[in-house]
Amino acid sequence: MPATVEPESQNGKKNNLKELVRQGKNIVCSHELLKRTDSELFKLIEAEHYTLILDEVMDVISDIEYRYVSR
Repeated sequence: MPATVEPESQNGKKNNLKELVRQGKNIVCSHELLKRTDSELFKLIEAEHYTLILDEVMDVISDIEYRYVSR
């Protein structure tokens, strides 16, 4: 199995994650980092034909609180 790398925080983990994807590395990262990604990263993941393996279920919908105020 090829070695895995983890994004480093020197220039921001999100930016480093994108660079690792561009390099075709095998990457391990937290769910939180993956949730904070943007469309650019998802386009890179698709372009590089990555397979995402999640060891836990991610929340894709979250509750929000709101109040209805009638006028």
